[in-house]
Amino acid sequence: MFALPDHPIKTYLTDALHFQRAIQNVRVRDIEVEMPLQPKEGKPDVPDYTIVQQAWWDAIRVVYQKENLKTCPMRMPLEMRIMGGSDVVMAPQRYNKLGTCSIEVLTLRSASPIWHAFAQEVLDKWMSYKDAKGEPLKSRPHWAKEWHAFMVDGQPWSEKLKNETYVKEIDEFKKVLAAIGRSMIGS
Repeated sequence: MFALPDHPIKTYLTDALHFQRAIQNVRVRDIEVEMPLQPKEGKPDVPDYTIVQQAWWDAIRVVYQKENLKTCPMRMPLEMRIMGGSDVVMAPQRYNKLGTCSIEVLTLRSASPIWHAFAQEVLDKWMSYKDAKGEPLKSRPHWAKEWHAFMVDGQPWSEKLKNETYVKEIDEFKKVLAAIGRSMIGS
């Protein structure tokens, strides 16, 4: 940060949106999923990291499949971090009281022709996880990464988010936004 100039810098919108397609100064392709941590059996307040480990190793297994070894579609490190939940209406971490596993696969832009099929295969694995009751995890995309061109459960992820995953949140967001608008008009 010390080396940055003290005046505003103009950049492309995609670069400004949390490096959607760039990590620092390297152009990349990037998909990130936010998964809710699950409780340990019999310990509802203690996170179980089994699914986190599975997500990590599932991505690595896809990388090392024979066809992917030939083309190397993931040319950057696999990344994962654990973070808390959130009370923000549209946050992917919302309702994750035990925390959130944020995991992403990315590659150099030069791998774009082979990227989508690889990323979709990893996403399919990550979106297949279920909780202890057999219900799909409420995994959501990182809004500022690439998610719009991918499919989940046989439908465009954008449609699934709008029609299933975020139905209540979208309604709540519209109400909050309307209330803000009304308060601005009244002031």
